[in-house]
This record gives sequence, C-alpha cells and structure tokens, in this order.
Amino acid sequence: CFVASPLAVAIGLSVDFSSPHGTAIVDIGRGTTDVAVLSMGGIAVCESARIAGVDFDEAIAKYVRREHNIQIGMLTAEKIKTEVGAICPQPLDVALFAKGLNQFTGLPQSFEISTEDVVNALAEPAETLVKAVQNVLEQTPPELAADMAREGILLTGGGALLRGMSDFLSQRLETKVTL
Repeated sequence: CFVASPLAVAIGLSVDFSSPHGTAIVDIGRGTTDVAVLSMGGIAVCESARIAGVDFDEAIAKYVRREHNIQIGMLTAEKIKTEVGAICPQPLDVALFAKGLNQFTGLPQSFEISTEDVVNALAEPAETLVKAVQNVLEQTPPELAADMAREGILLTGGGALLRGMSDFLSQRLETKVTL
C-alpha cells in the first residue's frame, strides 16, 4: 500500500487536513516535485512534475560544459549545488574549485564556480518549478486557494534545502512559503 508523498509529509508534520480547509504542500524530491492541496482528509488537487534535484544537477553540469568547456559528472554537480548552490542571488557569493575533464584535451582540469554561476545555471529549471506549482494552484478551488493565500505553502524535500528556495518561491508565487 502506497501513500502519496504529500500525504506522508502532512502526516509527518502533524498537519490537520481533515477539515474543509486547504493546505498546500510542495515536496521537491530527487526525481520529481509533488505539489498538492490537501483538504477533507485527502488530496483535493495534486500533480507530480518532472523537475527536481536531479534536474538542478544536470543544469549545473550543462552550465559548466557551456561556460568552461569542462565535463563534470552528476556527483560533482550535486556537490557544487550543495556547497555553493542557490536558486536566487545571495548576500554572500562564495566559490568552489572543482575538477572535470576538458572537452578539447580530455585531460583533468580545475575550474572555479560561484554561487552566482549556480543561480544562472538554475534559472531555467527554477522557472519550470514555479510553473508546476502555479499549475496546481490554478486548478485549486477558490475557497482552498484563499486558505493558501492566507496561510502559505509548506515546502519539503531535499530540493527545498537549496539556498533561497523558500524565498524564491515566496516571491514568485506571491505567498508565504515555509520550509
């Protein structure tokens, strides 16, 4: 028996979704982002979007290949994401030295990548994520949407830990987002 991840999150957070009150949950996982509005003991609206942590890693790898002519693996991209990554500009721009293979020589090469670089790399998947959440909110009945506008959205999952994610979604969705 499987439980939808937004329901599991709500249960784990002790969120009461048994009443006709809407609770929105965005669960950014490794392979998908589940967006759901819970009410009356179940899911009122739900969508699973194919945009998540692995897509952020791939975007970083593409950026490094395009900007530095260096090929990196997904583990290096994930390390960059977790150590200096952010979804939106940060007050402190930090940098990291990493290694990959030069695309022209095939030899190992070091390069520097900063938080600002990662923000630029993640611009496209970030917008895709916003559109996925907006799509669910557009399908939400007005009464439940009003609850979300008042109380905000709960943000969970490993992808939610990316620096600035809750602030970014809050600005783009024009509602409170709680990590």
